[in-house]
Amino acid sequence: MEAIKWIIEGLLQDLVVKIIASCLVPACVWLILFILGLEARVTPPKRKVFWIAGFFVAFLVVDVLVESARHFNGQMEDIRTANPRHGRFRAGFLSAFKINNPIQSSTNQITVTMSGVGPQNAKIDQNGANFGLILRIENSGQPSVAWNWKVSIYLPSGQQMEAAIPSVAVESAGPIATIIGPYYLKMEDNLIQSLATSPLPTGAGKIGWMIIHMNGINEIPIGSRFILTFDDVFGRQTKIEHEWGPPFN
Repeated sequence: MEAIKWIIEGLLQDLVVKIIASCLVPACVWLILFILGLEARVTPPKRKVFWIAGFFVAFLVVDVLVESARHFNGQMEDIRTANPRHGRFRAGFLSAFKINNPIQSSTNQITVTMSGVGPQNAKIDQNGANFGLILRIENSGQPSVAWNWKVSIYLPSGQQMEAAIPSVAVESAGPIATIIGPYYLKMEDNLIQSLATSPLPTGAGKIGWMIIHMNGINEIPIGSRFILTFDDVFGRQTKIEHEWGPPFN
């Protein structure tokens, strides 16, 4: 009953507004005629026709304008609702692997480089463990760059360790096993560099890599969790995690 009452009240209010507007239109026309001194040309027999016809014509025009405005507003609302900004980045780990010898000399190897991020820019050859991460990122929102990358490792004991993202040169001797098959490291697929200034388009996806360095450890136990976060251009954070263990670590 409340819904029916609300609908009836809305229709009545709409009708009242249209009637008032329809009365104002011929009144404004008559005012213009009066100002110009032309109202005398509308003889008394014709004045009745003027007001009645003016009201109905104005009512039809007002009705069309109101409905057109509502239709336009509905279309704009649909556009606002479907705005890609309501989407965002999504990401997932394809592989995490330990790098035992990050810099090797071999004639059949390919060298790839990655710029460091953040104040913890540690060199890759420092004491500690180096890990490679291969990720898939997709964007359902507006085209956006990705920045403010951070990686932490949570050990099974509950201890949290912050990873450094160093500047490195890595030589890849072959494909790396991932959950979607073999993957080759390529310089243009480094996520930190490629997404720093080149936005990922709406509806697009990208597979890329990055390298992190953990100070003070040589191994991490199975069951440890990698937690990775990064931001889009609107400052919205994407957070993913990966548990260290076989088959792809």
